[in-house]
Amino acid sequence: MAYVLILEDLASDLHEVESALKDIGNYEVRSFRMASRAIEYLSDALSEQSELPQLIVVDLNLPASSGYELLRFYHATPKLKAIPCVVWSVMDSETDKKLTTWMGSRKLISKQSGPANLRKSLSSLLQPQTDSPRRRSSQRA
Repeated sequence: MAYVLILEDLASDLHEVESALKDIGNYEVRSFRMASRAIEYLSDALSEQSELPQLIVVDLNLPASSGYELLRFYHATPKLKAIPCVVWSVMDSETDKKLTTWMGSRKLISKQSGPANLRKSLSSLLQPQTDSPRRRSSQRA
């Protein structure tokens, strides 16, 4: 089943992304609270040639790390370039927009822009998945 990798520390914000994805199609969610865990997961998937996510959603502001760590890994890993990456964060200054774009993010979505904008932005980067029953297996690491 197609999945979306999410780096997010707040349960309420994770729920908002999951809700938007539910409206778009059938996506499994694999979520992480720390950039190092998400990087480790992606590294393992690449080395084992496992299925990669259909989309990567990154929050920049995390308590124990920064979403920029994951963006650095994404930027430095050519095999990930085919996967769209978006930043969904309260850190939405012009500097953040320029830096995240330079690091490969296709879009910076402000958390203050609301659920409709989040859904529209995610939808523009995903193909609807309707061929299998919805399964939600949030892995929180």
